Amino acid sequence: MPSGRLSVLCMMLNLCAFCHGVSGTTPVVSRLHTLSIHVRSHAIHESILTMLKDAFQLPPTYEPVTIGKRKYAAVQVGNLALEPCGPYPEHNYLHTNFEAMFYGLTFEPFDSATSSARELDKRGILHGKPTGPLSITDKDLCAPNVYVGFWHKESPEERQARAAVLEAKQGGPLGVIRVDEIQVGYSDDRNLKKWIDFISPAECVEENVYRIHDRLVLRFRKNDSKQVLGITLKVRSLDRAITYLKQRNLLGRVRDREVEIDANRTHGLRIAIRE
Repeated sequence: MPSGRLSVLCMMLNLCAFCHGVSGTTPVVSRLHTLSIHVRSHAIHESILTMLKDAFQLPPTYEPVTIGKRKYAAVQVGNLALEPCGPYPEHNYLHTNFEAMFYGLTFEPFDSATSSARELDKRGILHGKPTGPLSITDKDLCAPNVYVGFWHKESPEERQARAAVLEAKQGGPLGVIRVDEIQVGYSDDRNLKKWIDFISPAECVEENVYRIHDRLVLRFRKNDSKQVLGITLKVRSLDRAITYLKQRNLLGRVRDREVEIDANRTHGLRIAIRE
């Protein structure tokens, strides 16, 4: 066998070795609609929203609203929305020593909430009724620090219109294109398997890394609790983004091909940037 073909075969065998088997062939989800951010106070909500809307100039998905004692708002990041919301003083978080955390992963169903509920049943994943917003209730998947649920399925025209607003602004001063990666902490093998069953048949691109849609990947990392650990934004030019972050005193850790926004300025949210 020629050496080139042998190398490709070895790579495929290695990929199969660490990509866990998944159950089911019909997808449960089509794409991630919103990643919500829980905040501990109105002041922190305002600070994060100011950073996203004013400093990064990300276009609004919807304008700020107050419902009861909670504030809500969302901005568009190309392929999904970031939604700071809260506070939720009655919520029983696993850890309470935070100012803000990535909390809710709200997906769009592959076809409908009803069909997704049927697929979840086949995979042994517990959930609420599909008559309202469908929520995952399976404690092997969700936890006090992470929510998984569904929103209605948007039309391609709605998605394209949202993405076009950011494109027209050339991604704002950071040159944001999209959320490239979301890091999800898993507590044990059972938790990881539930996630893989949930997103099946997502493409496994490397060990514990799965592409789900719009070039977005979920990277699963062993952690002491189930929660979203951070996100990575893809930008047009890393040099341009670094220059702007320095000007705004927002630059955090710098690595070869990736930088982080200063976690002190994001109230503890881990937001990395790469080209």
